[in-house]
This record gives sequence, structure tokens and C-alpha cells, in this order.
Amino acid sequence: MLISRFNWLPNAISIARLLLIIPYVLYPGFTLALVIVMSDKLDGFFARYLKAESKLGSLLDSIGDSTFIIISWILFYSKGIVSLELLIAILATRVIMGISFIIYRLLT
Repeated sequence: MLISRFNWLPNAISIARLLLIIPYVLYPGFTLALVIVMSDKLDGFFARYLKAESKLGSLLDSIGDSTFIIISWILFYSKGIVSLELLIAILATRVIMGISFIIYRLLT
């Protein structure tokens, strides 16, 4: 079946998104952020469409989302857009949620 040949695609998109975070840190910009966000939507669409949802895919997606969000808030702080207190509050909740989700996915 043609669809089953592309079951690797959602995970490949998630890995590419993780790799895109490197240039995003070095050269932050709206266009690159938009590409990263759109790739998040795209991998989810293909995972459902191809019926290729997996524990690994879910984990990659969660790591990609958390990493992008954490890096973005750090960049906002470095530009003076948010205060240190807000950065700490956001990062603490995001880290706790991310770790909780990863543990949950590994145990189920």
C-alpha cells in the first residue's frame, strides 16, 4: 500500500523541526518561527492521515514543541520583551509539563 510507504514522514518532519531550532537560535526571525510552527501542524496532519501515530512520534513532537517554546521565551527575554520573573514562571511550568508528559509517554 502506498500510504504505508510514507509512515516515516511524520517523524522525519519532527526531526527536521528539531534541527531547525539551531538556525532559529542563531538567526531568530518570524519566517523561521513560522516554518517551525507549520511543520508542527504538518507532522500531526500526516501522522493522522497516514495512520502513523506512534509513541516515538508523540515524544519527538513533545520535545520539539517544548524546545521551540523554551528557546522562544529565552529569545524574548534576551531582547528585553519579557521580564526575568515572567521568563522563570513560564519556563518552570513548561519544564514541569514537558517532563511529566515525557514520563507519561514512556510509562504507557
